[in-house]
Amino acid sequence: MVFFPEIKHFFQVFNKILPMFFVIFISGLVGMAAQVIALRQLTAVFQGNELTMGILFAAWLCWTASGGWIGSRLAHGGIRILGIAVMIQAIFLPITVWLIRSTRGLMGIQPGQMVGLFPILASALTTLLPVALLTGLSFSLGCHA
Repeated sequence: MVFFPEIKHFFQVFNKILPMFFVIFISGLVGMAAQVIALRQLTAVFQGNELTMGILFAAWLCWTASGGWIGSRLAHGGIRILGIAVMIQAIFLPITVWLIRSTRGLMGIQPGQMVGLFPILASALTTLLPVALLTGLSFSLGCHA
């Protein structure tokens, strides 16, 4: 005999929500760390000024919005796709940092040389693509979960 059925119901609901909350929390944590690390590294590579920061944020927001749009189309997959997206994002973060750090060498830019508008835009769009896209995807999937 159960004296407090609402307590039993509370723990049943809590056991269902806790894994989902944990995955969504980790998704936000990884996304926030990815944004700070990637934008900081790109700022250091391109000797960031206001124009550089504007381009970097525009590239980040463009890919995040694209990922959110894709995530809204995949929303039927639920928490499983969200967990996979977070794991892939965590794998791509070190690769992205390595790619950002080697951008100057790949583009043939000498130390101390100022970089033009289009090389900054091209490198920001290419290096931020996987991490920002997965951040938007995981945010959208977390909202639909």
